[in-house]
Amino acid sequence: MPSLCAAIVAAGLAAGPHPMSAPALLEQSRGPALHLVAAAVPGRYPEASTRTLTPADLQHMSLVELRLMRNEILARHGYIFPADDVNAYFRRQHWYQGRLRSVSSLLSETERANLDTIRTYEAAQGAPLDLAPSAGANASGESPPQRKPGIPIPER
Repeated sequence: MPSLCAAIVAAGLAAGPHPMSAPALLEQSRGPALHLVAAAVPGRYPEASTRTLTPADLQHMSLVELRLMRNEILARHGYIFPADDVNAYFRRQHWYQGRLRSVSSLLSETERANLDTIRTYEAAQGAPLDLAPSAGANASGESPPQRKPGIPIPER
């Protein structure tokens, strides 16, 4: 199977340039200011850090898109990814600065809720990693890689 990076490129999901921003500021933003701040959040899926995601937001997304969205929340806070394919993808994003092994204390309530929602959708689609919220994910949403029997994990 192709790596996450290859799957993202094949799906046309390469992230474009975005200025750096602090998603936690969004918790206090209202009205037009929220829209301006959301536009400044880096990455392909800024909404994952700017508002609570709904089932309609996720229902048509592929596993690759869900995995990228979930990990992008952590990447915005500088999380260093243990998975080689995810780490390689984010190192190519101009806004990413991996510097922390845990970002739990930096996540907003919206981001925490969205991580749970995304993991639920990944599990419902038969994600190759065991990403269910009760399957060893810590408070930051960082899940240890665990193989599900019979489902291959993409090459690293």
